[in-house]
Amino acid sequence: MSSLQIKPVVLAIDPGSTHSALIEWDGERVRSKTLEANQNICNFLHSFNSRLSHHSSTSQHHLVIEQVKLYQTADSNVHDTILWTGRFIESWYRGGNSFNPVLIPRATIKAGLVHSAQATDAQINAYLKDRFGCSTSRKDPHPITGGLSVTIDGKSKSDLWQALALAVYYFDNLNISIPDKIQAKLDT
Repeated sequence: MSSLQIKPVVLAIDPGSTHSALIEWDGERVRSKTLEANQNICNFLHSFNSRLSHHSSTSQHHLVIEQVKLYQTADSNVHDTILWTGRFIESWYRGGNSFNPVLIPRATIKAGLVHSAQATDAQINAYLKDRFGCSTSRKDPHPITGGLSVTIDGKSKSDLWQALALAVYYFDNLNISIPDKIQAKLDT
């Protein structure tokens, strides 16, 4: 009799001061994506484990959040984003989830995907489109990246792209001890 293979699934969050992007990535496709008010993300994380227990799940979910790094004086939006990151982690634990969330700085994600911590969001997006063979046409939505460009209050938001970059980076590095690898980069 064969045993069930547990597949890792990454919940990646690009946090913001009022809204955050969340991508559920299984290494092959985006299972779900949302750009929501932060309280809605907290509610989702808190109830996530109970929703999974009602279904026979062969997935092992990991929560990874883009870590805010301060290199200079920050405005209140950055401080709010840091506070919401803590709320997301609290909601994850209160929901009964057993895997520790992982925080990864944006520079680490950039260096891991395009080998430059100074890469722009446009370069990261181009890398993702190239990696997954995406058309740049809006008329030809790709199954992975289709619908990642959204508008809120008349402003184009790239948060879902950043969440996908985080998910892809983390998933690519699951076979190694990701916290140790990240800590080594932070220590240098």
